[in-house]
This record gives sequence, structure tokens and C-alpha cells, in this order.
Amino acid sequence: MIADIRHALPDVRAKIWAYEDYEALSPRLLLETTGMVLKPVQRRPMATPSIKTVSAFQAASKPAEQTLDQIAQIHPISEQNPKFSLWSATQTDELSTMYRDDVARLRNDLGEDFLRP
Repeated sequence: MIADIRHALPDVRAKIWAYEDYEALSPRLLLETTGMVLKPVQRRPMATPSIKTVSAFQAASKPAEQTLDQIAQIHPISEQNPKFSLWSATQTDELSTMYRDDVARLRNDLGEDFLRP
């Protein structure tokens, strides 16, 4: 996909980074894209809820009266109440391995266009 974008827009210099590096890179990204020194948002916009949070939110008769964040405070993530996930442990491991391989390949192929903290 990156090759397709570069082919279609040869004068555009796309920057790529790994998801887990975003927090460390966000001040630099904001400065480079806006030209201003901005303070990044410290809270992840879509924090992963616990399993009980998702169940309680789905069961609420009027979900708009209680936000997912409010319900998440009632049912925090713990060993007995893990994060909600659509994937099994095996699928998670397989997807994580694929992701690490993809990031390693991108770092190698893109050189300085792959941003690092």
C-alpha cells in the first residue's frame, strides 16, 4: 500500500510510525504538521474496556444515560475482569507476531521515513 501511495503521489513524503511509538512521537508529529508546539492529549481516546464493562454497557436499557467510561469506572480491568477482546489468546499471539514482522520490514524498507522515538 505504501508503494502505491508513493507511486500516486511521488512528491509527498509520507512518514510512518508504529502504533506503540505514537505517544513518544506525538510532540514531534504535532510540531512537524502544524508548525506549533502543542501539548498532546494524554488520555488514549478509546481505552480498552473490561469484559464486565462491555456486558454492562450492552445490558443498559438506556446506554446514553451512562457512558462507557462511567461504566468502566464501576468495572475496572483486573485479573478477575480482564480486557475485552475479540480474539482468542492464540489469535492474539499470531496477530502480534505478524505485526512485529510487518513493523520490522517497514523499518528496514523505509529508512528515515519510518519514524522512531
